[in-house]
Amino acid sequence: MTGVQEIFTSLVERDMDLDIELGDKAKYSAAGLGTVAFQRGSDDLVEVKDELYVLRLTKNLLSVSQMDDKVLTATFNGGRVLIYPRGASFESTKLIGVRRNKLYRF
Repeated sequence: MTGVQEIFTSLVERDMDLDIELGDKAKYSAAGLGTVAFQRGSDDLVEVKDELYVLRLTKNLLSVSQMDDKVLTATFNGGRVLIYPRGASFESTKLIGVRRNKLYRF
């Protein structure tokens, strides 16, 4: 989920009738659903479908459970997070984040 409208390659804005509550108890309203794309350095573009557009959200949050639901395998190892389609060879792995302190940055 993200509040940055510009990173959506497609977005359908609509009232989702869904509030997101974060760990600090702050609540944010979902205002749409779409596909986001991001790239780390010279790596291939990564597209994630069915991402929420959440008003006022200032950080991009990628849900591990949502990746699992979308049949992606995520591996956290050595301060890096890698993803690849479940059942695919390890050669199709994409680096999507690195650890800084206690958070993985994408």
